[in-house]
Amino acid sequence: IAFWSMKVIYCTIDALLCAVAFTPAFIYEGYEKIQKKMQERDYWEALRTIGVILLAPVFLLYNYVTSQESSEDTEGKRRWRRGARDDFKDSIEKWMEAADHHDTTSPDIMTALVHNHSSQFEMLSGIQKQLREMQTQQEQMGERLTKVETHIK
Repeated sequence: IAFWSMKVIYCTIDALLCAVAFTPAFIYEGYEKIQKKMQERDYWEALRTIGVILLAPVFLLYNYVTSQESSEDTEGKRRWRRGARDDFKDSIEKWMEAADHHDTTSPDIMTALVHNHSSQFEMLSGIQKQLREMQTQQEQMGERLTKVETHIK
């Protein structure tokens, strides 16, 4: 009795976790389908899709509960699973190697920030120099205007 009770509890929790995990992806596909059907002006199918989205967790739970467990474990399935596991393990190792290579070949973030700061400082000093020249020219124009106004009076 204890074994079956634990199995029922485990299956219930597993089904709920499955529904929680896959419902967002299922709903997202439904949103894409609604948009497509609305553009095609197939409003009935869009309305049906809205109903499917609302019932997505129930649908996923139903699929989980009605799925059959396969106890047949053939040599071909074992070989396929082993190959998939090895491929996945190798791909993770390749990702880690690529990340390490990226870390060693890319400039340090602080170096990039210092370079960015120095280039902005150079640009700012150039802008300040131009601003001083413009202020000098404006003062000269103000003096000329004053001379012209006094000469006219």
